Amino acid sequence: MEKEPQKQRGSKQLTVFLLLLAIGVLFVGRSIANDPQAALARILSIALVAVGFGAVIFVHELGHFVAAKSVGIFVEAFSLGFGPIILAAKKVPPGLRISLLPSLIPSPDGNGRIAFTVPLGLKKQGETQYRISLIPLGGFVKMLGQEDTAADQPSNNPRAYPNKPVWQRSIVIVAGVTMNVIAALIAFGFLFGHGIKRPAAVVGSVNPDKPAAQAGIMPGDKILAIDGKENISHINLKIAAAFADPGEKIALKVEHPNGELATYHVAPQPPQTDAEKDQGVKLFGIGHSYELLISPSLHDQPALREHFDKLGLQPGDRIVAVNDLPIERYYQLHEQLYPLAGKPIARTASVTIERPGPDGQTARHRVPIEMQLAPAGAADIQATLLGMMPRSRVAKVLPESPAEEAGLLKGDIILRMGPINNPTTLEFIDYCKAHRDQDVDLLVSRVADEKITQTNLTVVPRTPKDAGWLQKTLTDVPPRVGVIIDLDLEHPIVAKLNAYGAERFSQLAALPRGARLLAIGQTPVNNWTDIMTHLASRQGQQVTITYTAGADQPAQTVDIALSDNHSWAGFAFQPDFADYAFLPLEPLQITIKGDTWLDNLNLGLDTTFTTLATSYLTIKGMIQGQLGAKAVSGPVGILKMSYTIASERDLADYAFFMAFISVCVAFFNIMPLPILDGGHLVFLLIERIKGSPVSPKIQEVVAYIGLFLIGGLFLLLTYQDIIKWVSGQI
Repeated sequence: MEKEPQKQRGSKQLTVFLLLLAIGVLFVGRSIANDPQAALARILSIALVAVGFGAVIFVHELGHFVAAKSVGIFVEAFSLGFGPIILAAKKVPPGLRISLLPSLIPSPDGNGRIAFTVPLGLKKQGETQYRISLIPLGGFVKMLGQEDTAADQPSNNPRAYPNKPVWQRSIVIVAGVTMNVIAALIAFGFLFGHGIKRPAAVVGSVNPDKPAAQAGIMPGDKILAIDGKENISHINLKIAAAFADPGEKIALKVEHPNGELATYHVAPQPPQTDAEKDQGVKLFGIGHSYELLISPSLHDQPALREHFDKLGLQPGDRIVAVNDLPIERYYQLHEQLYPLAGKPIARTASVTIERPGPDGQTARHRVPIEMQLAPAGAADIQATLLGMMPRSRVAKVLPESPAEEAGLLKGDIILRMGPINNPTTLEFIDYCKAHRDQDVDLLVSRVADEKITQTNLTVVPRTPKDAGWLQKTLTDVPPRVGVIIDLDLEHPIVAKLNAYGAERFSQLAALPRGARLLAIGQTPVNNWTDIMTHLASRQGQQVTITYTAGADQPAQTVDIALSDNHSWAGFAFQPDFADYAFLPLEPLQITIKGDTWLDNLNLGLDTTFTTLATSYLTIKGMIQGQLGAKAVSGPVGILKMSYTIASERDLADYAFFMAFISVCVAFFNIMPLPILDGGHLVFLLIERIKGSPVSPKIQEVVAYIGLFLIGGLFLLLTYQDIIKWVSGQI
């Protein structure tokens, strides 16, 4: 097949370029016409993202370029971006030759038809062409004889990359990541000199089952030092926990709200729940702290603002009291709105807020917040009271799913699944896994025309359509029926007594599946909220539970000795914010700033090390299977986060984030994988040991295998990013 003429290729590329340019102009023009101010803000944010990533790439490639020049390697091109060349410059006698769109409007001499020379009195021909290319998500340095996805090309030129000693080529390879780290270190130091805001190391809440609470750390405590190191943020707490050796105790110096100082030695706990395992790191069990201020950023989130406006809360509202109790710090709000499991509380909480009026005067308003029963652990599908588990209920039916085909409806209560009566949520999931592509008989209870009916259905658990390629390549995707299951808390019916209940409360061992609870003591109960309320009011007492095994069965009673340590309660009362778990409060931040340039340098070094450590933990967690793809962001997720920070935060925060990205780029590039800088170093090490380069064929095979693996990882992360973006997680 004949090679396509350069002119014809350029014509096609130009057509595509002009088409994309026209689409871009139309899109920008329409945005400006609809809302000029918002469109301008978006354009500036997008430009800032492009400049930020361009700077990170430029620094990396500049490292390769300077190192190559310093050891005498012939550099043919230095490009910022990939794809068609938009602008090219090269030294030629008598000046600087500028070429516009040489790839799109080519000429026989290769300089493009739109080319001119700026006279500068130069007499020597330059060797390097400097380029700006169309796609700004990358860049490269083209050295004579050096290839990324193929074996280096032999050359008679002594200045060609393959003809240089191994140690010189190694310097060139590591120079890129070195420059990324140095640039980030300088940026961090400069930003700390200016003062940078970080999440405050203040305890907003403690998980009662985690090491921090068990050691004695309390909500409201301020962490002053970690193993003697001061000037810390909440991020340092996470890193200290993640890097602790098994059983190692970390010294946490704290200041209690009353001003007293104390030091606690805490051993972080490995992840226990599925959500914790997704993060894949050890934990102290310390929650973030917030200001008592409804975030002003809600102005830029119409849907979220409308949701909380219906509840009576607006951006800029400051919370000053809960249930008429004046509060000044977040932990006091958390204790009132998120009480410990088993703690009795009023069904409606009253939040008092201060709101600035149009006349500049501040007015107080009382906002009622309904409290609802919920699992004490977020979305805990196995939550219990005294080991008694509620029935499973369909919270949502996914479109075009087996459940929709079978006729399942939102609100259906699962009475039977195959041979299992009143299956728990976990039993429902496990039964689906064990019956892939098989008919599963269901009996459900539903409300229709204000009547409760029982309906028989047949559903077929299947692998989700969008997970087919994962099924074949990366992992086993369990079959699903396409429903989201929650707990039936409206009816006081026990699906099952778990092992904990049978062991701790042996009197309940005879409780059958489907038993209906009738009363706690002498008080009738109509739902699990009533059960929780009455049990909570009788802690430390002997409690009589009345139940019936069925509609036509006599009532029976059992006596339970109820402990007062809440261990029996897997539920707690939480505010009903509908689809949101927490108030949109402003994070509590502190400004970290060194007193001297040496302090700032140390803070920069520490942040650089912390970023490298985080990257290491991420890769380690993925290799060991402790960290799933959901916990990691790919290109789409990083770009989305960059845009969010650029549009919602100040320039210092964005610069800090880009310095963080620069260190991450360095770490990723130095990994010993083919086509990455680390992979090239491995080949150089082998060449040094064996005395000759690895054969070209092996280099090319390994390079393409690496390209396939890294490309697959990027596709997986991109897929996860899109899912998280659509679902509002990023």
